[in-house]
Amino acid sequence: MANLRFSRSVFLCLVGILSATQAVVAYSQDSPFNVLLFTADDLNCDSLGCYGCKTPDITPNLDRFAAQGMRFERGHVNVAICQPSRGVLATGRYSHRSGITGFYHTDRDIPTIMQSLREHGYLTGVLGKVGHSTPKANYRWDLARDQGELGAGRDPQKYAQYCREFFEMCERRNKPFYFMVNSHDPIRPIMIQQSRRSPRRPRRQLGCTPPTRPRSPAFCPICLACEPSCLTISIPCDDVMIRSGR
Repeated sequence: MANLRFSRSVFLCLVGILSATQAVVAYSQDSPFNVLLFTADDLNCDSLGCYGCKTPDITPNLDRFAAQGMRFERGHVNVAICQPSRGVLATGRYSHRSGITGFYHTDRDIPTIMQSLREHGYLTGVLGKVGHSTPKANYRWDLARDQGELGAGRDPQKYAQYCREFFEMCERRNKPFYFMVNSHDPIRPIMIQQSRRSPRRPRRQLGCTPPTRPRSPAFCPICLACEPSCLTISIPCDDVMIRSGR
């Protein structure tokens, strides 16, 4: 377990962390490992229990992922906005080297983690932030579901549904995976649809699960967006991984 200094992050990666594309590709084809990558916008690291938040049981599911995976305290990108920082993750290059310096794709002939893994037998999937997480406009994920299909990007049940779909696809095809799961607008409440909305029912009347934990100076609302998703995602992930033996 690495214990390094990590001040403020645009993203959170708790399970299946990659150190480099080359390291993943070079790993033995006889025993490939799966990569599950969570990202969250506007997250201060000390809002999580595994990073020292004093609020009891604030992020138990994320804490469990951190305990089972690898936790970084010095993991930075040199840009402070969404798509360029995701471009750093996808290419391993500074923004001015990848060409992703703003909210657009790159047209440069450079390797990306998802394409490199696909060439070595991996299936790739993404939930949420699809455009911002796809460095090349012509790349097609094996499974991609965006904000409108995920309950405004904040419905844990929707995330769990598509996670199970992707994991079962990988199991059927006996393929390892690279799976990127992204939250949307985490500072807003978690959206859970309570009933089917009629055409005349305004969107603002959809059922919404309010915060149930007390706020504190160290508490960041993003925890409410990530925590339930991690709980529901972990159930199908654990189930499929046990049955497939990965």
